[in-house]
Amino acid sequence: TTRTDGSTDPCLIPSTSCVRVLMVRRGKLAKQKRSLVNQDELVKLIRKAHPEDEVRLGLVEMESFTLQEEVAIASMTDVLVGTLGSAMWWAVFMPEGSGVVWLMPKPLRSEEHVLFAPDPLAGVSPIWGSSGHLEYQALRNLRHVSLYGVAPPAGVAGNFELDAHGVASSMMAALEPDVYIDSGQFGLAMADLTKHLRRRFSANSTRRGAEKELRYKQHDVHN
Repeated sequence: TTRTDGSTDPCLIPSTSCVRVLMVRRGKLAKQKRSLVNQDELVKLIRKAHPEDEVRLGLVEMESFTLQEEVAIASMTDVLVGTLGSAMWWAVFMPEGSGVVWLMPKPLRSEEHVLFAPDPLAGVSPIWGSSGHLEYQALRNLRHVSLYGVAPPAGVAGNFELDAHGVASSMMAALEPDVYIDSGQFGLAMADLTKHLRRRFSANSTRRGAEKELRYKQHDVHN
C-alpha cells in the first residue's frame, strides 16, 4: 500500500473512497477478435476527467496473471470495463454493489436478426440494468451498464460489421467484430458510476465489509 517515495497510496487502504477501475485489454488468446480499437482514447478520457487519487485506472491483460493474482485483482475492483468475453467473468469476485461496463459490438439489425441490441437506445446512450451479458447475475448484486458500438470515423481500421449470413450459420460469428465506443457515452457512464460509488464509499463502511467478505472467498478459491 506504499508508493516508491514511502507515502501511503490512498487508493489501496481499506477505508478509501477511491474508485478502482479495471479495464481489460484483450491479449493474444483473443486472436485479434472483439478488439476495442479506441481503447487508448477511453483510457485518456478517464485519466483526464478524474484525479488519480479519486479514480484509479488499471489496464491489464488478465491472461498475464496466475489464477490467484486474477482473483486478487478482481476482488479489489470497483468497476470492471471490457468487451464481451471470458475476462468479464471476474466480476463474480468483485464487491457487492460494484459496477460492470459492457462494451458491446455495433448492433446488427436486419429482417432476420436483432443482435446485441434489445433496447432501441443501443448505440445512442448508456443502458443501465441489474443484469449483464453473462450468466452470473444471480451470484453477485452488481450495477451493469451496456455501451454499444457505433460506426467509427473514416479511416479507423477494424472489422466492425456483423455478417447476418454468418450469424445465421453460427452464433460465434456474432462475437468476432471489433468495437468502437462513442467517447461521449463512455464518459457519461463512467461519470455517473464513479460518482455513485464514491458517494457510497464516503457514506458508510460498505467497502471494508465487502473486502472482508472477499478475503474469505479468496481463501476458499485458493484452498
